[in-house]
Amino acid sequence: MTGVAPEPIEGGPSSSYSAPWLPTSRNGEPATPDNAAGDPPEATRVRVRPTGAARRGAGRCRLSLGPTAPGMTRFNGVIERVERVRNEAGGTRRTCSRALDGGRRPGAVCVTLAALTAAFPACVADRRTDPVPAAFPWDSLARAGPPAGLAIGFTSSFEKVFSRPPLGFTGVLGDSAELLVARNERESVQLVLFPVTGLEGVTVDVGDPKPIGASAVAVPPRIELRVVGEVDLLHPRTAGGRAGWHPDPLLPGRPLRLEPRVPRSLLVTVHADEGVDPGRYRSTLTLRAGGDAVARVTLSIGVWDITLPHVPRFKTASFADWGVPERMWPPDQGYTVPSDAERMRWMLELAELGFENRLPPTVYLASGLRSWNRRGDGGTDYGYPTHDRTADGGRAFNAARTDSLLDFMLERGANHFFLGTTADIYRPPAGTDERRERLIAYLSDYAAHLRSRGLLDMALVYDVDEPWGDAVEHARETYTLIKRRVGPDVRVMQNTNQNTPGAISRFLGFFDALDINLGFHDVLELDRYRLHRPDAFGEVWWNLNLWPDARPNLFLEYPLIDARMIGPLSWAFGIDGFEYWQLFSSSSMGRYHPVAADELRVRWEVNDRSLDGTLVYPGADHRVFSSLRLESLRDGFEDYELLALLEATDPGNALLTVPIVGGLADYEEDPARVLAFRRRVAEAILAARRSGGGG
Repeated sequence: MTGVAPEPIEGGPSSSYSAPWLPTSRNGEPATPDNAAGDPPEATRVRVRPTGAARRGAGRCRLSLGPTAPGMTRFNGVIERVERVRNEAGGTRRTCSRALDGGRRPGAVCVTLAALTAAFPACVADRRTDPVPAAFPWDSLARAGPPAGLAIGFTSSFEKVFSRPPLGFTGVLGDSAELLVARNERESVQLVLFPVTGLEGVTVDVGDPKPIGASAVAVPPRIELRVVGEVDLLHPRTAGGRAGWHPDPLLPGRPLRLEPRVPRSLLVTVHADEGVDPGRYRSTLTLRAGGDAVARVTLSIGVWDITLPHVPRFKTASFADWGVPERMWPPDQGYTVPSDAERMRWMLELAELGFENRLPPTVYLASGLRSWNRRGDGGTDYGYPTHDRTADGGRAFNAARTDSLLDFMLERGANHFFLGTTADIYRPPAGTDERRERLIAYLSDYAAHLRSRGLLDMALVYDVDEPWGDAVEHARETYTLIKRRVGPDVRVMQNTNQNTPGAISRFLGFFDALDINLGFHDVLELDRYRLHRPDAFGEVWWNLNLWPDARPNLFLEYPLIDARMIGPLSWAFGIDGFEYWQLFSSSSMGRYHPVAADELRVRWEVNDRSLDGTLVYPGADHRVFSSLRLESLRDGFEDYELLALLEATDPGNALLTVPIVGGLADYEEDPARVLAFRRRVAEAILAARRSGGGG
């Protein structure tokens, strides 16, 4: 590969290329995001982020260099990532991004990031890890002699501050910070402690917010302070990913022991509920060491005269099932199997945390359906919490307990819930008439009750998950069965995590809500289908999971901006909802245990699944703690709600095009600019209302 200057392709940024040396797909077209199945059996894939003014759907470009491809001589974009791709029979695709370090397969061209950097030094951007800032000025701080040897800084809530170099801190050193928040919203800032010398027994007293220039009877916002803990990542998911301790768990405040030159972050969260008076507030945070005050910092809070709706427009869900309590507190570690009352209490506490952070476990919380296929076996049954077993072995619908769960969700602003999820009930040899009849009996009980309460239009049935091959037709049959036997008013969601352009066409007419993998949005040609068949799309959701591992994603090692931008990305791409497959899964861990009371460094020995499916941290005392990733995700969902309010007040406002989003892989990564955009949206809402706008 020779070092040649990149030439822009005429016509500006594009996600397709007409270079003659690109491998071709089966239809003779270049292998682009629209026909990525054209990758040769062994290939090196180059991911390119479009440059310039590409907007709304430009997405991530892919160039596949096959065994016969000569060196790349031109492209239009920024090389973002290189990975090894191997296509296998049946359409499965395995990637090995560690091929970056020079591993070579017979007959394949090995393209390393180093080689690409040499060829295109002005255009290569490695976005797999956080940008590395300048070394932290510990020596300068020591010479300045801060009080008690403690310097203080502030940075955004969606920036990782590591305890070991490089620290990743790009905030400011100082004793004051500002937070702006709407009513019915949470927003946070990190208070970072930089001890030049060691300190013992460090605590923070949080003063009540006091109104500025207003009546003393004003109802102030609330402030919560938590310690940012760390969890160990032994095996990063991506080549070049950062191993070691990553900041993520949000743990209760406690006296801290600060080691010399080891920073510690505290997350300061402001919550303005619907009854808070708009205006300016000020709170003083007093830092103490051994009981003595060593520093004071000022937090200025602005509460906008804007209220996010109690029932959000954007729909979000997680798949935390009723077996989660045993997995959080395993019997093989000495915890007792929970009683029904304990299981209910712990599930509701988990759900409370989910609703607070706008990712509630609505898929299973009010569902008694159990449907599975595993290793040639399978079954469908139903019971707790919606049904009880009768003396004759039958099932009786428990309306009181079901209503208590439904009301729990509705009181917290639920805009949907799920009747249940069904596995492939037609899959041989487990596809039996008995399975089908049990599914229909369960759904008929539930649907009749919801009709009586006027709630059926909020409910969804989750059809066969990620169907491939014959399961696609089985999912269609299940949809038809439900509509025919239970009622046409029962809404069905269909997931497809396929990465082939024709996937959506196979389901048209067989779903009320479609759920796709965010990473395959462009490959699926969703925008084209929605343009030509708008009648076929009631709701469109998307999800993130282990595959593909391209950004954005919620992996522990990825920048927190990925989580924050899911909301704005969803608005920019016209997506109605987001689902995540679990709030807690121990599959990422080599040594799981509930977090002990004094454990700021959580030794879970995280493997290369990088906490996929885990956004919360169970405590040894049966409490469940949040995470930086979960709360960054929440903040992005709240950004979506601000955009929805702006649309209602000023539908022609240019900010609704979300200028911080250029494509799935092209979005703003500077926290200050993201927060500035959010502020502009809020100010535009207020200006539109002053001028007589709606909303």
